Amino acid sequence: MWRLVIETGGDSCQVGLMRGGEAVGGWRWDWPRRHAERLVWMVSEILRGEGVTWEEIEGVAIMIGPGSHTGLRVGLAAVKAWALRWRWRVYAVPLLRVLYEMARYQTGWEREVLTVWRARGDEGYGHLWRDSTPQEGVGVIRPLIEWEAMDAAIGVGNVRLGARWLYVPEISWIAVGKASLGVEGVAGPEAIAGLVPIYFRPFIPTARRHGLTGSSAGGQ
Repeated sequence: MWRLVIETGGDSCQVGLMRGGEAVGGWRWDWPRRHAERLVWMVSEILRGEGVTWEEIEGVAIMIGPGSHTGLRVGLAAVKAWALRWRWRVYAVPLLRVLYEMARYQTGWEREVLTVWRARGDEGYGHLWRDSTPQEGVGVIRPLIEWEAMDAAIGVGNVRLGARWLYVPEISWIAVGKASLGVEGVAGPEAIAGLVPIYFRPFIPTARRHGLTGSSAGGQ
């Protein structure tokens, strides 16, 4: 069974294909804030290159954040459209779940795993996994010094907070694809429509941030 993988939460736009849980091939576009221009073309090209039709795809995995506001929305909007059109299952994987699975695959640790991603300045978005319960993975923002003080067997993320740390500078489509193997996919219009990105902080549209509402917002 073929699974498409999408990662648009970072600076690069990444797509890939998996078959039977193994990565087959992927592409990346290293041009920040241009995901919308390349995503559809990249997916079409990778399917053509591997000789896979849209009908042969069983489902699509996507990292749903936190990450770039625009990148996450672009990726998830495309995934929803494709899933509804081709009746795919959607495997939505939070960032912290991807990090946890990377630590588990590469180190063997499953308990007391600290996953932290730099949010802004000296703050980190993270979660301490005391076990591998699937619903755990929606994190909180705390000062990095507080995360560093936590008693964990191993840490993973794009900051270094101790000696036993797996440094991950960016999230790859392969990591998203592997993490999706442990996530239950959703199908059907209502379930797919209910998928939303996860942000470091509550998302506020630009107009509202600048105090623009009603007709004044529409004129900007």
